[in-house]
Amino acid sequence: MDEYIFGANILENLTTGMYKDSKVCYREYIQNACDQIDKAVTLGILPSRKAGQIKIWLDKDKRRISIEDNATGIPQADFESTLANIADSNKRMGEDKGFRGIGRLCGLAYCRKLVFSTTAKGEDTISIMRCDAQKMRDYLAKSVAGEKYTAGEVLKGIYTFEYKKKKSVKSEHWFNVELIDVNDENTDLLDFDEVKEYLAFTAPVPYINIFSYQTEIYKHAETIGYIIDEYNIKLDGEDVFKKYSTHFKTSKGDDDVFDVEFKDFYDKNGELCFWLWFGVSTFKAVINKECVMRGLRLRQENIQIGNYWGIICSNSGVDSEFAA
Repeated sequence: MDEYIFGANILENLTTGMYKDSKVCYREYIQNACDQIDKAVTLGILPSRKAGQIKIWLDKDKRRISIEDNATGIPQADFESTLANIADSNKRMGEDKGFRGIGRLCGLAYCRKLVFSTTAKGEDTISIMRCDAQKMRDYLAKSVAGEKYTAGEVLKGIYTFEYKKKKSVKSEHWFNVELIDVNDENTDLLDFDEVKEYLAFTAPVPYINIFSYQTEIYKHAETIGYIIDEYNIKLDGEDVFKKYSTHFKTSKGDDDVFDVEFKDFYDKNGELCFWLWFGVSTFKAVINKECVMRGLRLRQENIQIGNYWGIICSNSGVDSEFAA
């Protein structure tokens, strides 16, 4: 065979099939934005991570979500090849937070239209890519019914590109993702409180300043030579922070964290594999399920991977994180 064919159904596997929780699309787009902020700092486009911003806007009435960063943007010459190609990312495992080049597709599962727009520093053009998610689902339905399409044919059928001259200054640089007409069954993506709580524990944001043990955590990270990646993320104009506190409820009343402890894990060559911190309490009883801090959370590059795990320790069980 001169060419191997990827059927249209692979697109379903890369969208709805990969993510059980619709809110994971926020993690994927934030992860990409963080990588570009890091790149912008390296290139001198931004002076520091603190200058980088990721702004998320929810419009429940219009059923629209916007996620925008002020990082590098994508030059017009690279726009189509960067966004249209699948699993062809230039990112490298171990250096970037994302690396497969498929996360941008996740929004297709949760809306009728997915739109990417961007401009790079020094350019006077806004590049726009529109993806017709409803049309993709129509293609997939036809494919299941026997009208076969390749993945490439479907993508060509749902992509449209447009380039506009911008009126603003050439010094602008940004990238925007819009989920337009969010599906009725995915209304949770438009719920401010639910989304903010998800971001508070999943996104790479700073600890809330009322969490008194954040200083000890930062000091320990510095001692072992680990940099905790943190970014400025706003939801509808409000800063997002990790929502840890020293007070929580159990089945036998209130309890408090009175200390934090650390464990560091090294390989046989003395290289740090991962480390964890956990809050120490009197552990009066089982922590209430409503306590969003309960369990162990696994993070890589300060982005939570998967859900939290239950605790079986007898003298701890709240405010616990692994960092890889």
